[in-house]
Amino acid sequence: MRRAIAILMLSLTGCSDPIGEHFSDVDAIGMSETWRDWVIVGRFGPSGPFTLVDFKSCEVDEPCNFSHNGQGHTYDEFYGYKLTVLRLEDSEGQVSHVVLRSKQKFDGRA
Repeated sequence: MRRAIAILMLSLTGCSDPIGEHFSDVDAIGMSETWRDWVIVGRFGPSGPFTLVDFKSCEVDEPCNFSHNGQGHTYDEFYGYKLTVLRLEDSEGQVSHVVLRSKQKFDGRA
């Protein structure tokens, strides 16, 4: 459900479904049209090149949990911001995760 809402939000801002986007490296994510309103706050795994295979959007002020290589991670200190975790794969199937924070701060009632 959250993914569907995130895709709807991206489409309302003029972006299509980002699944399948290719990036030369982690820094290219922040320069892309889709993710230009986000700030990279965490990265795990190879630095690219890779393709976006999935993403998870978290509510404002809610912890954002994910697992990378069997190790759990929680981002919960970004009060007033939305978080999104990108799951990326390189050509050999190695997985990377990149955590993004919205540039815009929200009042928690988004």
